[in-house]
Amino acid sequence: MEINKVRSILSSHALFASRVPHSLNSVVLEEPDKNLVRQWEKGDQLPPRKASVIARVGGNSHLLIVDLSTSRVDQADSPVPESGYPIVTSEEMDSAASAPFSNADFNRTINSRGVNLTDVICIPISSGWFGNKDDNTKRVTKIQCFSTQDTPNFYMRPIEGLTLLFDLDTKRILEITDTGQSIPVPGSTNTDYRYSTLPNHDKTRPLNTISLEQPRGPSFVIEDNHLVKWANWEFHLKPDPRAGLIISQVKIHDPDTQETREVMYKGFVSELFVPYMDPSEAWYFKTYMDAGEYGFGLQAMPLEPLNDCPRNAILLGVTPSIPSTVCR
Repeated sequence: MEINKVRSILSSHALFASRVPHSLNSVVLEEPDKNLVRQWEKGDQLPPRKASVIARVGGNSHLLIVDLSTSRVDQADSPVPESGYPIVTSEEMDSAASAPFSNADFNRTINSRGVNLTDVICIPISSGWFGNKDDNTKRVTKIQCFSTQDTPNFYMRPIEGLTLLFDLDTKRILEITDTGQSIPVPGSTNTDYRYSTLPNHDKTRPLNTISLEQPRGPSFVIEDNHLVKWANWEFHLKPDPRAGLIISQVKIHDPDTQETREVMYKGFVSELFVPYMDPSEAWYFKTYMDAGEYGFGLQAMPLEPLNDCPRNAILLGVTPSIPSTVCR
């Protein structure tokens, strides 16, 4: 509801009045000042609800602060002077995945390898800058493709050495690099690891179910849907599209002094950097930044009660479309 209101407010802003292609890459809460948060007590008036928006408009990144109470844009850095690019949206990933098949050179390359185009799937890997001086102002990503023939586990069948450079703003393939014509596509034998397809799985003795019980109920309580109290600890817990899970205003009650003291104002995983460290042309760019490029929270998967989460766990969602991604 609030996100739709932010969108409605921005629709009348001058930045979005033209027909220039644009996207809202991030819409999150603009947190109040730290001192204001620390001084606030239950019963006090809440500070105005504001949203921090990162938008991509006409090839430039923009940061806007939207006040939901006044329906106005309070602040706009247009364009953002710092380097760097916003998170990749699911729509941009879809565009990158489908773009290769409209490129005649790509289709010829696939056919020359003896691979059926209908069996090929392509995915964007890492966004960034890849050493070309002409591309250091463009928002680009690398694309790699795989064969899905005879296996649901297409990652085991890469079309090695073939990479594409894709402009996320113009939705165009900028470059095709193929250094793997002599590298065969791996076979599909023994690439399906699902339990139901494993040989002799029906002859394996099943394991008994494990059940964790708390006859008196959980040891924690949740107040106001976000304040968790457990043992001598209390903290706020919230999901976030980028960080995944944020713990804030952590306090502990000291049994010796009988005082409650602050331990941490805010804590979260800032980034998960995964460099593959292979210098070859088809691998050097694989340096994932899982939080900044894709979003921990946006990539979260729904959890199943009594399967992923123990009894008495309470489920929390990251987005309205993914309602059960955190056990607490």
